[in-house]
Amino acid sequence: MTICDTAKCSGCFACQNVCPKNCISMTEGRLGHLYPQIDESLCISCGACSRVCPQNNLPEMSVPTAAYATRSKDSDEYENASSGGLAAVLSRKMLGRGGIVYGCSSETEGGIKHVRIESDSDLWLLSGSKYVQSHINLIFRDVKDDLENRRAVLFIGTPCQVAGLVNYLKKPYENLITADLICHGVPSQKMLFEHLENVGAASGKYITFREKAGLYIRVSDENKKPVYYKESFDDDYYLGFLCNISLRDSCHSCAFAKNERVSDITIGDFWGLSPQAEIKKPYGISLALPVTDKGREFFEACSDMLENEERPTSEAFAGNSPLRKPVGKAKDREKFIKNYEKKGFKKAAARSLFKKRLRSKTIRLLQKIGLLKKLINILRRK
Repeated sequence: MTICDTAKCSGCFACQNVCPKNCISMTEGRLGHLYPQIDESLCISCGACSRVCPQNNLPEMSVPTAAYATRSKDSDEYENASSGGLAAVLSRKMLGRGGIVYGCSSETEGGIKHVRIESDSDLWLLSGSKYVQSHINLIFRDVKDDLENRRAVLFIGTPCQVAGLVNYLKKPYENLITADLICHGVPSQKMLFEHLENVGAASGKYITFREKAGLYIRVSDENKKPVYYKESFDDDYYLGFLCNISLRDSCHSCAFAKNERVSDITIGDFWGLSPQAEIKKPYGISLALPVTDKGREFFEACSDMLENEERPTSEAFAGNSPLRKPVGKAKDREKFIKNYEKKGFKKAAARSLFKKRLRSKTIRLLQKIGLLKKLINILRRK
């Protein structure tokens, strides 16, 4: 039995969560991404897995009617956040109401996965950007249990993960807020951990992919001390992600990469924010796109913790391509895949990313030269 077209499967885990016989396991595909496999000896052909799949049954989606440039008012939270700290503020608000937060953990031990957070003391686990596909495992069942027990829940994930949850739940819950992340696409965990092994960072316990200084991969030990730290263009995994060479097949035909959104609120970085915007932005700025009335009410309830400036939705859509269309395929993606299947990540990256790495380093060098020239001119004028 086939649940959906393999090329369109997003790995949302909805099918595994809904199966009444627990006969669906997730197995690795050609790039290490997980796909459902049915144990036919246990399957009762109920069709629940096919019906719950967002690729077969797209949930209701709506276009946001407002856009906000926003940042946390808490200086420590803002300075430590990937951009403006919006996800942290939404999470703190939900926890402050006695609710539950579900999101992707930065812990690498046991694989990068969604976890359930009930206390402020554990909220740091969700901090930082993770440019890899988080495994949902059976956590949709936990979300439903919390909702049925009348607990308020905030679920943060990629659009396809939110869609999987919405279909799994089958009905709306007033005590659920869903927030989807503006998603560029996802490499696999297999590829990430193979890379970390290659660079001697397999002992790390936590991982993030953003710093205030820019795009850096940081792998830290249990004491938060870095065991590996590289800028994006100098790290093969990161560069492959940015160049669209290692993403999941479905990312290139994503049904959720458009103006219509599947969640109550869409969040991300506000790329393309006008220089005329008045919001204070010494570091990054978050983008908030309330979609439903429930999402707008929750966002407005966080206004005491946020500095907000309303902006045109057209500005947000223009600056964030995943809000308009799926990410394109790299020209040499198939070559990379063939090399990866035969020789592993290190050699595949060496053969496919050499020119891209050289180009990135050249651009970076020219930028530094440009900054140096500006500094020299300033000093000369003095």
